[in-house]
Amino acid sequence: MAKYEISTIVDAFDDKWFYMTQTFTSPSTNGKPEIIYAQATVRALICKFNGTKISPETIFSQLGIDSATLGKIKRPEDVPACKSLLDWDDAVDKDMKSFNDV
Repeated sequence: MAKYEISTIVDAFDDKWFYMTQTFTSPSTNGKPEIIYAQATVRALICKFNGTKISPETIFSQLGIDSATLGKIKRPEDVPACKSLLDWDDAVDKDMKSFNDV
């Protein structure tokens, strides 16, 4: 029996990135997990072996997801957890750039 289960939900996407929530839980009993061990907001992109980036729209299209369904998925700035991740990323980027100026 598995020690934990992982579920992934696509919360948002933009031209380059997927934004997902991943939840690690105890195995489900009666359709519900007993314990949530961890939860994370993840930003990911998909690349070919040669480094060429593949857009989320291309991935969704290859999975057979139609444009009407895609229109229901939010933009990252409209999802609080994704917006927080973007704000954190901007702050870290500024810190790293200012560190090089010292």
